[in-house]
Parts: sequence; C-alpha cells; structure tokens
Amino acid sequence: MQLPLERLLNGSRLTVDENQAMFAGMLEGTLSEVEVAAILAAWRLIGEDAGELYAGAQVMRQHAVKLDLPSSERPLIDNCGTGGDGSNSFNLSTAAAIVASSAGVKVAKHGNRSVSSKCGSADLLFAAGFPPHLGTAAAGQLLAQTGFTFFFAPNFHPLLARLAPVRKQLRVRTIFNLLGPLANPIRPECQLIGVGAIKYLKPMAEAVRLLGIERALVVHARDGLDELSPTALTDAYVVEGQKLQQLVIDPKNLAIRGTSEDLAGGDANFNLERLNALLAGKAPGLADAVALNAGAVIWLAGKSSDLPAGVSTAREKLASGASEAFFKSWLAAAHTLAL
Repeated sequence: MQLPLERLLNGSRLTVDENQAMFAGMLEGTLSEVEVAAILAAWRLIGEDAGELYAGAQVMRQHAVKLDLPSSERPLIDNCGTGGDGSNSFNLSTAAAIVASSAGVKVAKHGNRSVSSKCGSADLLFAAGFPPHLGTAAAGQLLAQTGFTFFFAPNFHPLLARLAPVRKQLRVRTIFNLLGPLANPIRPECQLIGVGAIKYLKPMAEAVRLLGIERALVVHARDGLDELSPTALTDAYVVEGQKLQQLVIDPKNLAIRGTSEDLAGGDANFNLERLNALLAGKAPGLADAVALNAGAVIWLAGKSSDLPAGVSTAREKLASGASEAFFKSWLAAAHTLAL
C-alpha cells in the first residue's frame, strides 16, 4: 500500500476509502510497525475527525467476532466513554448500566480495562465476580437471559492485539482510544457516549450519525468528565437519525445533588466497595450521579418520556433495592454460563 503520509502531514484529510484501507492494513498485519506508528501519529497531529472515526469504527466492526442476536432481543443500548479524562473517578457508566438494566432496559455494555484511571469497567466487573473467561456466545446468552451483558473488548477484537506493542511504545493516546464506544460488535441501536475532551464532542456525534446509530447522546462535562456530571454543566449532542441537536444539561434542573468527592475513584477493590455501598443505599451523593447517567440511558432507550422521568425511575430502582437484587442475580447467571 502506498501510504499518503505526505498529505496527512500537510494537514489534508483522506477519503473514507483511504482511511478504511489503512485501518484494514493495521488490523490485518499488512502494514509494518513503523508504518502503523507513522499513521497514528499523523492522525493525532491533524486531529481525528468524524471521517476517521467513522472509517475506523466500520473496519473494527467488520473484523470483530460476530455475534448474532434474534430481533426479539432488540433494541439495545450501550453506554460507555472514551476514558482519558484524567479524573480517576468512580465507574459511573458501569453503575448506570446496572441500574438501567434493573429498570428493564436491554444493555449490551462494551468495555475494557482502565485507560486513564486505576479501574476500568472490566476491572470493576471482574472484581465483582464477573467471569473474565466468559465466551462470546455465552455473553450473548447472558443478554438473552437477563437483559444485560458485558462484552470484554479484547475477546471481540482479537486483531487489536497485534497493535498493542506499537501503541505501548508510542506512549500517547491514539485514535484507537476514541474508537471503543463506536466498535461494539453487537451494533446497538442506541448509545450514550462520553468523550474525555470537548474537541471530540461534535466529531463523535457526527461519526455516530454516519454509522446509522438510531438514537444517541454524546456528552462531555465542563468539569472534564466523560459522563453527565452531577456538579457541572454537561455539553451534549442528541443524535436522532440524521439530525444533530446541541444542548446543555444542568444537573440543578434535575435536583441532582452531590460533590466531586462523591465521584472519587480508586483501584478495583475500592470502586467495588463504592458500588456495593451505592446499591445498598449507603452512598446518597454517588446515587444522584448514577441516577443522572442511568436516567439518560433509560430515556434514550425509550423507557421514559424525557430525561427527568428517566432520572426518577433510576432513583426509584436504587432506593427500592431492585438494582442491587438485579446485579446479584446477573452475576449468578454469568457464573452459570461460564461453567
């Protein structure tokens, strides 16, 4: 392949076909490590836009382990962030997925180990007892049985392993750190996506539109979180079909309380203690933050008329103990399928 590096380094954008060819070359091993590093650095230099995100997501989806689900299991939603916000905060999106699932939303969460914090979604769920070796087919069965599953990204994107040495040696974030939320192998109809930097907010929303995701909310909070923040305004784009609508979400308008200290995270064991306290009704400040994010999932999935109603439903599920009971039964089902 003749690499168009000169054009990239001059700040020119490539065509979708050219971008897809380079992503395919990386995943299929037809490009050398030097070529891969040069491409990733060039994209980072010019700033990744919607076109590159769309092309990368398409190629990752095409090369992912396939998992077919009957139409009766759809529509599905995924909620996750790009990470990299540097906040080392609690796993809000993981807890929100649990709460939303306890409210009847079908969630197919796609995640990995930590990016910038000490504990990613996979780290937390593994610490809670989710079996890391759960096969891809069993992950699909878990969704059918419980309405919630976790897709551990390395199990579904094995070809990414060949890029790990280059990415590790570069020691900088690359476009692959942004692609995780767009590369869910099950291709959910709805998504809540957080980005760790405001400059990626609109490009991510435009990539979501290009991918044909039916309904999505792409967010970045002004305190830096790649979540809906309980303590600051959150900038967002609502994507519905081919339409993008910009909005600002004010937690005060939703009676959300809490402080930045409520969001503090640590390693997997620390965050598991916080999750257990949350589900047991012993972390009210954290509960508000989780209810805000779970409420957005419930609303996007069409289980509530608007965001305030979604937040109200999430609060009720937490307060009643329904979310705690659901999580325990979900872990038990995962263990049974892993046997």
